[in-house]
Amino acid sequence: MASENGIDFSHYQGQIDWPAAKASGIQFAIGKVTQGVASIDDRWLANRDAARAAGVKVAGYHFGDPNQDPKRSADTFRLTLGTVDFTHAWLDFEKNPSPALSRQAMHDWVHAWFAEYGAPAGVYTADYFWDAMVDAAGCAECAARPLWLARYASSMGEIPHPWTSAAIWQHSDKGQVPGIGGSVDLDVFVSESLADLVAGATTGGNELTDEEKQGLLASIEHLIESHNGSLKSDLHGRIDDLKKDVDKQINQLYTSLARAEFGGKISTGHLPMSIQGARNDIITEIRKLEELVK
Repeated sequence: MASENGIDFSHYQGQIDWPAAKASGIQFAIGKVTQGVASIDDRWLANRDAARAAGVKVAGYHFGDPNQDPKRSADTFRLTLGTVDFTHAWLDFEKNPSPALSRQAMHDWVHAWFAEYGAPAGVYTADYFWDAMVDAAGCAECAARPLWLARYASSMGEIPHPWTSAAIWQHSDKGQVPGIGGSVDLDVFVSESLADLVAGATTGGNELTDEEKQGLLASIEHLIESHNGSLKSDLHGRIDDLKKDVDKQINQLYTSLARAEFGGKISTGHLPMSIQGARNDIITEIRKLEELVK
């Protein structure tokens, strides 16, 4: 069987010329759809539709964050995935939790995500991460799910437990593909074929119940509010630093002008009106910023 080559993509690849990628031999593509509870990749929809129009078979993946709710994360993914070609979606599980979680807790997170998603899904991971971070011995269900293995070498090497083989091998993160600016991850089917995981267009997952929709909205609102609080605090700190920097630079300018024109320092009150006006304009703009982040 000839190699079935593909790529995986996210917003980092920007706008992709899918006909050019297809003409170069790219047969399938797996795109980032969501991350955590509330983050949606802003290039997913455009790239998904353009890739399918060019004849590239498309799947979607969720980037798992084990410090966020697995059920709400799966719900966001289900709502966003849309129509794809693969029968299976993918859970990308490679993020170190902070604070750290036990291997059993990591296993429980994976199990909860799959249970909530409720449709066929495989696992993307690397052997060094999965075997060290997840209680693989307790993840008997994972063996029945296809494995998408990341290993950038001349061979796949060790297969993480409990799998005995991988369906897809991500063998490089430095691929060069026509139609894509910069590097892209390269993938190839190994123990299965593209036809094994593609059976017409699917939307994946079950419809959300009203209760699940309300719970998801509450989680997203809480996440946005917490981010807003952190953002405002950060902005206030930056504005304070900006005011100090402006005064420092204005004072340096005062001193330089005084030495150049008067041979010594002069007081702020005797500064040229143009400089005083510029300083006042800057302070006015800074005050506008402070009003925006109250």
